Amino acid sequence: GDSAATLLGRQAAELGASPLDVEKLRLTTAILTLRRESPELFSGGSSYTPLLGDEDHVLGFVRTSAVGLLAGVFGIGREGAVATLVTRAPARLQASGGWGEREVELPEGTWRDIVSGAIREGGSVRCADVFADSPVAVLLRE
Repeated sequence: GDSAATLLGRQAAELGASPLDVEKLRLTTAILTLRRESPELFSGGSSYTPLLGDEDHVLGFVRTSAVGLLAGVFGIGREGAVATLVTRAPARLQASGGWGEREVELPEGTWRDIVSGAIREGGSVRCADVFADSPVAVLLRE
């Protein structure tokens, strides 16, 4: 079925909200849902690692939560991670011809865009693919 973010976005559009307002609502709903479902990703014990890529047009980081002590001792569970990427200077990017072959490096793993549902594999990922649906991407490691 559709996610809560998609359903709310559809309802807002039907009520006459602008496309930008619909996109903001979908993103905010998806992030708040993630925060409710995975609070460990947003706790004080999580760490930040910058993502490498086109520094002129991409700003990104991965927020990682540690495996709990008991889970680590018994070898169960795994580190949670969420990557947040945003487009920088979009007007300048468009004037320079768009994303082209620019890439960003995601850590190992399978990543799901929490808004669009698109799946990305870790490693070098084309920015044109990451930002195909929105100038912002929030990717949860599966």
